Amino acid sequence: MEILRKAEIQQCASEALEKLDDFMAGAEENESLEGKFVFPEKIDDLVVDFLSSQKGQCCLLEGEPNCGRETILMKVLKKYSIDLRVINVGYAAADPLLQESLARENEQDGEYSVFLIRDADELISGHQQEFLYTMTDKATSCSWLVFFSISRQNFAQNLEKRGNSRIPRIRVTFDQQTPTFDEYCTAFRQMIIPKSSEAEKSTNFQGFYQEMRSDTWLRDFYELYNFDGLKKLAAMILMEVAMGGDQIPTQKTVENALCSLMPSNRKLSILQDQTLRSQCVFLCCHRLCRNRRAESEFLTPRTTFRTVFLEYKKLANLHYAPLNVNNDVFVFREIEHLIEIGLLKCEKMANFSNISFRKIWLDMDALTVEKSISDVLKLPTTVRDFFATILD
Repeated sequence: MEILRKAEIQQCASEALEKLDDFMAGAEENESLEGKFVFPEKIDDLVVDFLSSQKGQCCLLEGEPNCGRETILMKVLKKYSIDLRVINVGYAAADPLLQESLARENEQDGEYSVFLIRDADELISGHQQEFLYTMTDKATSCSWLVFFSISRQNFAQNLEKRGNSRIPRIRVTFDQQTPTFDEYCTAFRQMIIPKSSEAEKSTNFQGFYQEMRSDTWLRDFYELYNFDGLKKLAAMILMEVAMGGDQIPTQKTVENALCSLMPSNRKLSILQDQTLRSQCVFLCCHRLCRNRRAESEFLTPRTTFRTVFLEYKKLANLHYAPLNVNNDVFVFREIEHLIEIGLLKCEKMANFSNISFRKIWLDMDALTVEKSISDVLKLPTTVRDFFATILD
């Protein structure tokens, strides 16, 4: 009986995982520039109109990164066996030959009739707008359907006058406004248990969902991630269940998925992989920021490259000689490395001729760092004791 229950849960999880790719949360109806309502789910209608009329037109796909606009477009085009040509604006700007070849194409020569212009926000710069003119003109002359992927709501206002006159009048907006916690929980349940699926009918799978007790841990995730992050979490849980082998899914399945996605845990793993010198430079920054007052209530406590170097020298000279360095350049390089891998943040360099006074701060939860000193990082005893004490 237990084997049948496990098999049923795994089968339902596999089906939910397949449907998850099509799940769209947070998509709202939006008014186009002409006053016509266009739904993200009805990009299908736009493509059907194009196929039946062969009348070229352009459309703005507006939304934040990872909002699902390109996924929906590609799925619709796949349904009608239409090839899509994706052009990145940055690549087009660096390759004048590409723009020339597009400008020379005519209706008979073209291999593609549907285009997606990715990162179209970059077209607001004056020297890039020629590419906008080329694509909008070709949409009319060659009967192309051209989608411009943008994230700025003020995209049209930032164009030159002649560019603004050619901007597409149809806009599909993927609005990912911050959901309420109840909406977030509802979306998560629909991801795990899709509508009109076997999972919705299965009492065993419903029981598995109840055993997850999402109400006890989902709020912490809600405060960190939007629907895109929630979708990744649901995918990891469903994959763990579907590929669980002989193991019956348990609360551990959820914990594994959370641990791999929560930013503090990921960054802690990165910190563990660093050299002892890198770890100590990072912890020097943490030690200084931990005991420093923020400049305002809107800023996290900060320190400077130079102050971290002096703190590191104190550690090396008084507590652990093997860490000693002869020049601040070695510590500065470690700080820059920690910034590159996302453990530290820094302010822009524009106002500083001397890197020593550049301000830096942690991009990691302070409590997680505190726990890592004694529980996770394999530090020499004297080094661990140095960072465990309160700064003098």
